[in-house]
Amino acid sequence: MAGTREGCHRAERGRAMDNRTLNVKYAVVNAAFFMFVCASSGYAYNYLSAAGLADGTIGIIIAAASVLSAIGQAVFSGVVDRSKTLDEKGFISILMVVTVALSLAVLLFTGNFLFMALFVVAVASKTVGLPFLNSMAFIYEHTGHSINYGLGRGVGSAAYAVGG
Repeated sequence: MAGTREGCHRAERGRAMDNRTLNVKYAVVNAAFFMFVCASSGYAYNYLSAAGLADGTIGIIIAAASVLSAIGQAVFSGVVDRSKTLDEKGFISILMVVTVALSLAVLLFTGNFLFMALFVVAVASKTVGLPFLNSMAFIYEHTGHSINYGLGRGVGSAAYAVGG
């Protein structure tokens, strides 16, 4: 009987360690995500203005990114929900690689239509990931892990502040 009880305690300690590791990973993902949000959205006006775009054009670009993001969130949430192979974690990973690639491509073009289109899609693709990042915490909770959502988001906010 004592061996069984000890085994249960060992399993609980292992689960606690897994939860700590998972919380650290969730916080790091939040930090990376929100630093990227800061760089791409927080300084969007400054970057686009330095690229020589007029204020009205900058407003249209930022608005277009917001509209595209709202549409993308609805579309991709349905895709991920229906997918047998792609989960939120995988989608966020793919989305971040695509977003970084688009952001690097933006650096190659300046002030022309392709530059503006790439910028819109890059900012929108980043923003599409936020609901998936949020739902990932609740999915882990549903599967029995203890996620400190507030800590993860707090680390993300601190990273945004440091990045700004």
